[in-house]
Amino acid sequence: MQRVFLILISTLLVTGCDCSRYTSGYIVDEETKEAIVGAKVVSFAALDDRQRDERVQYSDGVGRFEAAFKLNSVAKCGNLKLTISKPGYVTVRRIDHTPEDTIFIKKQY
Repeated sequence: MQRVFLILISTLLVTGCDCSRYTSGYIVDEETKEAIVGAKVVSFAALDDRQRDERVQYSDGVGRFEAAFKLNSVAKCGNLKLTISKPGYVTVRRIDHTPEDTIFIKKQY
C-alpha cells in the first residue's frame, strides 16, 4: 500500500496540474476618460522568467477586453501579464490585473 501511495504521489509531482487565469476590464484615455477602441492587449503566462501561451486581442467599441491563459501539466501556476499598447499612447504593463478594473493610458507627447 505504501508503495502504491509513493508511486501516485511521484506521478502527480511529475505531471503537475492544470492552471488557468482570467481577467477583463476597460481601457480608457487617462485625460479624457473616453474608451480606447482597438488597443492591443497581449497576455501571457509568466513563470520563472519565461512566458507561455501568448495571446493577442483588441479592446472593443467600449474599450472592453478579456484575457486568459491555460497551462496544462505544470508544477505551479504563473502570473497573468498584460501589455497594452495603442499608437499615440504610452505602453502599459500589468500583472494579475483585477477583473473588471479600468486601465488608464496616457497619450504620448
